[in-house]
Amino acid sequence: MSLSDQERQTLVELHLEKAELFLRQADEMRVLKHWDLAINRYYYACFHALHALFVVNGLSAHTHDGLITLFGKEFVQTGKVDELAQPAHGLLEEIKNIINE
Repeated sequence: MSLSDQERQTLVELHLEKAELFLRQADEMRVLKHWDLAINRYYYACFHALHALFVVNGLSAHTHDGLITLFGKEFVQTGKVDELAQPAHGLLEEIKNIINE
């Protein structure tokens, strides 16, 4: 099933809204020194931002690992992301591991 342009735009907007909400929540948790909650919210902010990026580019991943792997393959290895963003690829993997402990 493919999405119409309007559905795709709506999906992108929803993922970006979630990403922004989770960033605000992460910052609030960091101020309160609730580190595990802050890490969780930062991870999911990145997760939803990546989903929005994937929708825009016609990509999809069905698991968290798949999302991280596909981001590395399609954006990091191809140089589509700035060199400064490349460490974020490894950081996402580390954050996922911390959450799953």
